Amino acid sequence: MVHLHHHTKGRAFCLLATPLTGAQHQQVVTAVGYRDRQAMVPDLRIHGLEGRGPSYYELKLLRASRNTYPSGVRGGATGVEKLALTVNREHIGRLTDLDEQLYGVAAGPRQHGHSTRPPNPGPLVRAYDTLGTVRPIVFGYLAEASAGACDLIKSVADELAPRYADLYLLDSVEAAVGIATDQLREEIGAAVFKAQARVILGRIRYCYRGNRAADARRHLQQRGGAAGRSTHAPTAAHGAATPSSTGARSRPGLPGGAVLVARLRPPAPRPRGRGIAATPSRYARSGRQYPHRATM
Repeated sequence: MVHLHHHTKGRAFCLLATPLTGAQHQQVVTAVGYRDRQAMVPDLRIHGLEGRGPSYYELKLLRASRNTYPSGVRGGATGVEKLALTVNREHIGRLTDLDEQLYGVAAGPRQHGHSTRPPNPGPLVRAYDTLGTVRPIVFGYLAEASAGACDLIKSVADELAPRYADLYLLDSVEAAVGIATDQLREEIGAAVFKAQARVILGRIRYCYRGNRAADARRHLQQRGGAAGRSTHAPTAAHGAATPSSTGARSRPGLPGGAVLVARLRPPAPRPRGRGIAATPSRYARSGRQYPHRATM
């Protein structure tokens, strides 16, 4: 029987806290925040898969961008495989930095932006090693899966094959494995699409006032940098353009009254009515009469 556990609340850090002493555990709790402690341990723990004991997995989702989905790149160089290669490296780097900060254990040289495992690792790295191999499973923006995710789906399908064979009255184990694999891929793919949609919906709020305020700050920084490079910046007294002279409008509530919209004033309307010398029409210039008017 396969049992899947997703670590929640304060139980996740207990996986690493067990090999630590009471004093070491208290140091971590005091110096490291709750969310950072949760990130120190794997996301999933599965018991009984392929007759083994607990297996640990780190789950990652990949967002869509030009860096993660470069055009013309296929195969092992895709974003999900690249992210899968960095999972264990990030864990070891994070724990190595904490060992150096809390217990004075020197970290190894930095590679790819993370500290490497030192020759004599500290207490947190040793506690992480007791978990065994942590397998990365990565799903992309279009629900594509890394090699580790495909292997996990295949292993779970093998465990569920006898149940599907009894459910559908199948004599072929391979057919039961195929049905279980298709159903797992369908359910996991739908869950990945739902998770990606939740991430996008959660980030929409950054497109409101905060986004406009950040745009205003960037605008002011760019103007400040240009003014610093210019030794003789023109002023309003010397004919410099100002918001009032160019018709620019500033949006209220933004820092420094940043000018966001600069629009030229429209041309004055053409004068019409009595007492104004009207421009002769093309009929008057040509000497012809209006076709709809009767002459006396």
